[in-house]
Amino acid sequence: NGKMMRYWTKSMTKHREYELRSYVELFGTRNGFLKAADAGERSLYEPAWRLYFEVLTWHRLGQDLYSKEFLELAYATLDSWRMNIRGAKLLEFNKFQENIRVHKEEFEELRNCRIDAVNPEQCEKAKALFRKLRIMKSGRQLVGKSKLMHFYLPNFIPIIDTANTIRVVRAGRYPADEAIFFSKMLDWCRNLCKDFNLKEDDQPSTPFNQVDLKLPLPKLIDDAIMMK
Repeated sequence: NGKMMRYWTKSMTKHREYELRSYVELFGTRNGFLKAADAGERSLYEPAWRLYFEVLTWHRLGQDLYSKEFLELAYATLDSWRMNIRGAKLLEFNKFQENIRVHKEEFEELRNCRIDAVNPEQCEKAKALFRKLRIMKSGRQLVGKSKLMHFYLPNFIPIIDTANTIRVVRAGRYPADEAIFFSKMLDWCRNLCKDFNLKEDDQPSTPFNQVDLKLPLPKLIDDAIMMK
């Protein structure tokens, strides 16, 4: 009947709202993905890359991620990643660091997770953390929160960017529900790693001008998407 048809149409429309472009359509094969990931330019002469390199180095050395020094580094890196221009606006630093430190236990519980090996329970915990975290003064939180969570969980959390991820994976349509899209993107990256058999040793040929530091898989995925 008409009522059932309207319900079905509404349900299908909602389902399509969060439909993501297939990574097989984007990259074809594992080799196609690796070729795209290898095509990006990475230079320590570029401020955004240099700051990101420092974030990864902080992890490699096992330093305190909740110290004022690291929080200032995370804030500066977000700024260099265009999170403080035009419509995007970070919270003032004191509020920013307070809102991160209050979730320290949740971040630490996920700290050793890897996108190529996480289980559904860990993904649910990441999604719950995304919903609670707030670092942006502007209304839209998705891009800033995904980047900040990546700085704390670089091997687990994908980077979401309007100019790249949303443009390529969603054909430029900003999601109505940011948390649902974050959840879908997390599953998308997890399945991509599984189907393309991606591992930590899958590295671009010249990361950081020969500096010996491995890029996390979520960053490789981000780089590959940027090439599309």
